Amino acid sequence: MDQTLRISLSQVKEKGKLDLRGLLDAAALEPFSDQARLFGPVAIELEASWQEGRVGISGLVAGEWELECCRCVAKLRAGYGVKIDALVEDPGSVVDALEEIRQTLLLAVPTQPYCRPDCRGLCPRCGCNRNEQECGCAAAPPSRFKITTRGKTDA
Repeated sequence: MDQTLRISLSQVKEKGKLDLRGLLDAAALEPFSDQARLFGPVAIELEASWQEGRVGISGLVAGEWELECCRCVAKLRAGYGVKIDALVEDPGSVVDALEEIRQTLLLAVPTQPYCRPDCRGLCPRCGCNRNEQECGCAAAPPSRFKITTRGKTDA
């Protein structure tokens, strides 16, 4: 597949719509993100259509990325399937679908990925991964701050 994914405006106008299907090398989307790393290939099923002076790009992008657990910082791989629905207002003579794919994927990166639903995270005292072993650190001491609730003070 063409790694640039440049869509000619004249082709879309002439045909009314243009199908883009195939596998895209993940390296074509680099640099991607600090929060996720893409693994290729990236499967794309897109349709570019002419819509009253604008180019609409819609479809699905799917693949796999590597993320970091927000609790224990372990690396994890997860699959993704992201819908694309973009409308390019001023297309010029060429539309870069690759950039639309990149922007849509960036917005889809999970903000708090977990290696597993019951991840216990890292010990705040010694940094031990509590999913792998118990560290033996004492429980956190009670707070030195008083909590007030509607005029009552709890110590």
